[in-house]
Amino acid sequence: MKCPNCGSVLPDKFQTCSICGAYVSPLYQDPELVPRVPMKRQPRERPLVPEEISSSLRTYEPVIGGLILVVLSILAIVVCLTMDVRDFIDSSYLSYDESVYSLVSTILKLTAILSPVGLVGGIAAMFRRNFAFANVACVACVVFGLMLFYLFGLFAALVAWGLIATSNEEFLPTFPDNQGEESGDTPIVGE
Repeated sequence: MKCPNCGSVLPDKFQTCSICGAYVSPLYQDPELVPRVPMKRQPRERPLVPEEISSSLRTYEPVIGGLILVVLSILAIVVCLTMDVRDFIDSSYLSYDESVYSLVSTILKLTAILSPVGLVGGIAAMFRRNFAFANVACVACVVFGLMLFYLFGLFAALVAWGLIATSNEEFLPTFPDNQGEESGDTPIVGE
């Protein structure tokens, strides 16, 4: 059976069309008796233009960059807390001598100092606070990311830095423009 309203093919036992809701029963085969049911059309949404897509994604760039910094910093802290220098030297196929031992222990100490900076800076970037400190945290993550995680750490830290550094306008101002005006601390010119 064919629907007289929309033309879709239906089983013979149907009395109404499952697509448009029109009556298709043999009682209504006479075109004069068939009530016309308008087809329901879904409203078309206007597609997003590339400028709207990029502007909506730009608001999330500092959050994504900060999240990368936080994850990288937490990984570095875990590595610093759980790694034994001698095991690290053995697992990386380095020849063991005192210079290698002192180099690896220096890298771990430097990472232990820099990874909390990366963690706090990543949290600051996620909440769009203190753009300068977030960039300092990116530099710290680049340093310990390269030392601990090699190219993966360097790449992740550079991606985070790129996301944070290009979104300066998304950060909240550190100092409001009208600082000191309400309390009467503004200097009087000419005195």
